[in-house]
Amino acid sequence: MKQLIILAICLVFAQAGFCRSCCGSKVYQEPSYEKDGNLHQVLPLIHQADYGFEKKVTKAEAVYYQADSTGYQPTSLKVLIFNEQGLLDKEYLRIMGDYPSETLMDYKYKGQQLDSLVKTASAANFNTNVDYDHDAAGRLVKETGTGVYTNYTKTYHYDTQNRISYIHTVNKTGFEIKTDFEYKNGELYCVTQVEGDFTTDQLKTKYVFYAGGKPLFSTMEGENRAVYHESDVNLMGIGFESDNSVAEVQKLLQQRAKDPDAFARWMRETYRQHDKLMYASESRDTRFPDWTKRYVVTNGDGRMIFRKLFYADGQEVGSTDFDLMFQMRVAR
Repeated sequence: MKQLIILAICLVFAQAGFCRSCCGSKVYQEPSYEKDGNLHQVLPLIHQADYGFEKKVTKAEAVYYQADSTGYQPTSLKVLIFNEQGLLDKEYLRIMGDYPSETLMDYKYKGQQLDSLVKTASAANFNTNVDYDHDAAGRLVKETGTGVYTNYTKTYHYDTQNRISYIHTVNKTGFEIKTDFEYKNGELYCVTQVEGDFTTDQLKTKYVFYAGGKPLFSTMEGENRAVYHESDVNLMGIGFESDNSVAEVQKLLQQRAKDPDAFARWMRETYRQHDKLMYASESRDTRFPDWTKRYVVTNGDGRMIFRKLFYADGQEVGSTDFDLMFQMRVAR
């Protein structure tokens, strides 16, 4: 059955007009959606809202391309399939290049609760089974992953208001990740994540500060720099004279609290000469709320993303084909 699913999903490539033979030699990392899960540990991303969809979808196909003045080539494909309840049912990822791979993730539920995940990879040693345990209140409290290269336990803890307060991951190698969630005035304020071998002093501490439910600044302990999250896909590196970036960011948050709009304008003007770590241009069909074309530049490395969305009401929008007109427009 899994093989049939993979074959069916791979038809996207044939429809887009390319195959394995057009892959280049450069190796690309796994594509990801620019969500909180890339910043720190979070609850499993299984709801449509976790992926930023504005309208209910049943399937999303996204093809990532490398493109420059000499031409373009696909580097990866990602497909998300949702069930009738809007929960992630299957996720397929195909990476191309010198080290091609395919991975199918099959999510199983008991009612609305995530029960298990089976990850089947083209390289069998990366196959993984994940089991999820819930408490009497239906909250996820434990996640256990097993496989040749996978052996970890992750526990989830909640505060008296039923909000996630702490996530702790322990790997068989001794590596641990501890993530604390701090709330102020009813909203998430700061996430502190410490990771490493806790039997040594070789630990890394990361802070992610939130405003209005979205990450606004992230920084590492002892740094004199921080990342300003102007939006989901517009990130800017800013510097301070002090090595206490956490204190500097807290000052900026106090300034923002007085007037968020004025603060946003002030940040653009004050730090316009600083490093752009990530920025994006995007396009969408005006009849639909979700983007279908996006050009993302990360640390100088640009990629085009074209996606096709299948909505629950039967409508479809977008294409995974490369759009030369969009490339010409955003390259200016």
